[in-house]
Amino acid sequence: MSSSQSVYAAPEASVLSQVSPVGVAIKPSFFGFSGRLNRIRFFLFGMAYLFLFAAVMVPVIALFSTSTQDPSGPAIAIFIVLYIAFVIGYFSLCIRRCHDLGHSGWMSLLLIIPVLGTFFYFYLMLAKGQRNENDWGQPPTPSPTWQKVITWVFALLTIAYLSFGIVILLSN
Repeated sequence: MSSSQSVYAAPEASVLSQVSPVGVAIKPSFFGFSGRLNRIRFFLFGMAYLFLFAAVMVPVIALFSTSTQDPSGPAIAIFIVLYIAFVIGYFSLCIRRCHDLGHSGWMSLLLIIPVLGTFFYFYLMLAKGQRNENDWGQPPTPSPTWQKVITWVFALLTIAYLSFGIVILLSN
């Protein structure tokens, strides 16, 4: 009896067809804890989470708040659930960004330390990811031009907004 006919023989399957070929970049998803995320997508996905959070929370707060009462129990519960969902989603971005930099996702917990978290956030935003495959996979696909343009527009608007705020603050 040959090994291909034996009941106890290992199944014949092409394992290589299930694995991404070496050198092929993986396109990152909006949510997930595995893989890598480059700087531009980290910024854009973070902005998307922020806008999504605001778009959901403003109506929830408006719906449950009144000018004569404190927020009710269901409003607070919905707010807490949505806030936890936002934090988990944002930490998924930070974990994948840490992976791109060659660090464990546990390093994203540095964000909850008040002063250190601010510097670590700027490190995540500005540091260039590893070019080659690391322990967390292949490098992400390069960002298309439209993502780069949007990132620069938001960055310049943020700098202009902060500069304008500082000028207003100093003029008073």
